[in-house]
Amino acid sequence: MYTHQYNVNENTYSSEVKEGG
Repeated sequence: MYTHQYNVNENTYSSEVKEGG
């Protein structure tokens, strides 16, 4: 899993993390 280090891309990254795991 990824840590919350992408505050700027949280909107896009959050979705990718959930889909990509």
